[in-house]
Formats: sequence, structure tokens, C-alpha cells
Amino acid sequence: MEVHSIKSSTSSSERSVIEDRRRRLEKRIKTFHKKGDIIMGVPEVDDISSDEDSGENMEEWEDEDEDEEGRQSQTVDESENGQPERITLWLPSTLGKERIDRLGLECLGLQEMELRQGQANDALAALRTELGHKALLFRTKVRQSMNTKGKTRAFKEIGKSERKIKKEVRSYMRARRALERLGADGAIMERYKVIERRDLNVSSDMVEENRIGQRSEKLAWFWRLGPQSDTGPWMEECKIL
Repeated sequence: MEVHSIKSSTSSSERSVIEDRRRRLEKRIKTFHKKGDIIMGVPEVDDISSDEDSGENMEEWEDEDEDEEGRQSQTVDESENGQPERITLWLPSTLGKERIDRLGLECLGLQEMELRQGQANDALAALRTELGHKALLFRTKVRQSMNTKGKTRAFKEIGKSERKIKKEVRSYMRARRALERLGADGAIMERYKVIERRDLNVSSDMVEENRIGQRSEKLAWFWRLGPQSDTGPWMEECKIL
């Protein structure tokens, strides 16, 4: 996310912070892979795939508010300094179900499957909360703003909320893709469906409490995925509204 925020106006100190974090990330990944060599004993990691070729279009959920100048600056920085944030981690899901079975890594595969379901659940919980926050912003900020300045400020807040929503969708979709590669059964994959853009529409029930036809409106599938343990000021206020 920080790399995507690089623009021509980004200061040298801000760029240095990002590059420092990249160096530390690369060091951590190398350490992780050394341990993975011992635990997994996988000699064939050169042809492993990653999120970029997963079949799920992750670019759909990237932020769309970067200007062209910012993209050009980002491209230069990445080509000169490398991109450790794009290094594929050596995990059972990276190998795929066929090689997991062939290499005798079923136990590790099952452990990652449990963790990936937890990742998906956490992402969906955060997604529901942020969608509630966005609905509340429409209700309390956009609708009640009486001038252009107020509406501009309100829509900036909504923009921040939308970026958080995309972040949680990316996290969820990566977890779902990992479950798929781990060979999760039909029941698990049916539970964790693909998120479509239409699923992220703000519920009119949250924005207009007296709107006609509320009972017939269907919420996206992840609003009914239990157990429901979402807490926080945004969800509580939405319930009150």
C-alpha cells in the first residue's frame, strides 16, 4: 500500500522509509524461506505460482485514485530497488494440492487451511465493519453537509473507507485462493464465496431507515456468515439507525 502511494511529490525521507521497510521485509522473507527449507524439504520451488497468476484478478481491488505521474514514479522505484513485497512465500498453498500430497506435506496443508479460514473470517469481519462505517458516513456526513466544503471533506472520508474496504477484500480473496490451492472441499469453498463488486453496495436500509421495500432487499452473503461477532462503534450506530 505504501509503494502504491509513491508519487513525484513524495519526499526523499518518505521514500527512504519505504526502502528501509523493503530491506527489512526482504531479510524476513529470506529467514522464513531458510526455515521453510528445513521444515518442508521442498527442492522444487522455482516454478511456484503467486497471487498474480492465481486466476483471481487482484488488480480489480487495487486502489484506483493514483494519478499517472504517481504510477510512473512508482515504476522507476520498483525497477531500481527490487520488489520484495511481490516475492512469493513458500507455503503449502503455494505448491498446490498435487505436490502437497506427493511430498507428504498433508499435515502442514491442513494447518495452513485452518489459518486461512481464520484469515478469511477476520477479513470478512473487518469488511462488514467498514461497510457499516461507510454507510454511516453517507448518513451522517454526506446527507447532512450543507455546503461544498463539507461535502468535499465527507467524500474524502468515504474515499479512505473505500480503500480500507478494498484492502480487506484483497486479504479475503488471497485467503480464498489459498484454500482452493490447498484442496479445500466443496463445503468450505461454498462457505467462502467470491466477492463481487455488487456485494459491496451500501445497504439502503442503513442509509434510509424508512425506505419502502426494505424487507425484500437481500444483503450480500457475507452478512449472514456466522458466527456474527462484529463489534465496534460503527456497527452499533448502524444498528441504532
